[in-house]
Amino acid sequence: SLNLLIGIPTTDITNSFKMYRKETINNVKIQGRHFEVSMELCLKAFLQDYKIAEIPTRWRARTTGKSKFSILKIAPHYIYWFLWSISKRVLITKTTKKNSQSMPIE
Repeated sequence: SLNLLIGIPTTDITNSFKMYRKETINNVKIQGRHFEVSMELCLKAFLQDYKIAEIPTRWRARTTGKSKFSILKIAPHYIYWFLWSISKRVLITKTTKKNSQSMPIE
């Protein structure tokens, strides 16, 4: 999970039941146009050092109607953001280590 791989403090990154401060929404550029927006916004906010907190929710299967969600259609987008976040975290970590090594420790 991304919780273990990049340290994001959420266990269900795809859950769209989230709240954001207006500042976060205004400052995080979103590319997605479908279900992946929830994942993209949360990842970008986290990597831009916005505070992330999780309040557990329970998922209940719908009792009426039919979902239009298709995992086959959305999976490539989820995989993209999954890999994107790992690569960004690695880059941020390398940059931070490089900068801290060149700075004198007092």
